[in-house]
Amino acid sequence: MVRLVCLDVDGTLVDDQKRIPPQVLSALHRLQKQGIRVTLASGRLISSLESYASSIGTEMPLIGLNGAWVEKPGAPPWLRLPLQTEGLVPLIEHAETEGLHVSFYFADGIVLKKNPLEDETRLDFHWSLEKVRAEIVDNWPFSPRNNSLLMERPIMKLLVSGNPEAVAEFNAEHEAKYRSYYCFVQSNDKHLEIVSQDASKGEALRYPAYVVLDGQILRQLCWLHVRRDFIRVKEGLVSNP
Repeated sequence: MVRLVCLDVDGTLVDDQKRIPPQVLSALHRLQKQGIRVTLASGRLISSLESYASSIGTEMPLIGLNGAWVEKPGAPPWLRLPLQTEGLVPLIEHAETEGLHVSFYFADGIVLKKNPLEDETRLDFHWSLEKVRAEIVDNWPFSPRNNSLLMERPIMKLLVSGNPEAVAEFNAEHEAKYRSYYCFVQSNDKHLEIVSQDASKGEALRYPAYVVLDGQILRQLCWLHVRRDFIRVKEGLVSNP
């Protein structure tokens, strides 16, 4: 028996205008009337998912930032997996050397490095996707002593974006080298997301599953991810979070 449906957002739930099609919304409402819970999992900020959750009518914990953040709207976070900052400096410097753009994602906002030629384009991108007005800084706050980042807030995700070939080369060069620290998720050919090595949408599903089953252990979990012309299903045991 299906008890919980978890949907990715971009490329699955919403259309090209970032809206939930009426027929999809109607189907989700029918599911919930049958007692099936619905939640969302995305690389986006939690705040960007809340309007969709409200339209769907779900109060389940939401999974944001590719599993690095789980939060039920209006409640404290259930899960928070920030990035280790010590190893990020070489990644950022290499990305910028290759002409790629880097965006810092925090729990409550996005920070970009100043680039007068492209600031408006990048601000528009983040606004259209996240409905967040990104902050622009002159330089990243590096520490010259230990080559680390000096941030008052935990960094939850890096977004590396740019030319598809450069993004693919960057991913190929660094994913294997840093996989013990970070998880690299290429959401499309122009965007590479870097989150904590412990973060994944599938693992984060333990939290909404725990709510649905009222503390019982879910014996079989299927995570369905639809993107363009393929479907991936991951299965596994889920223990109590």
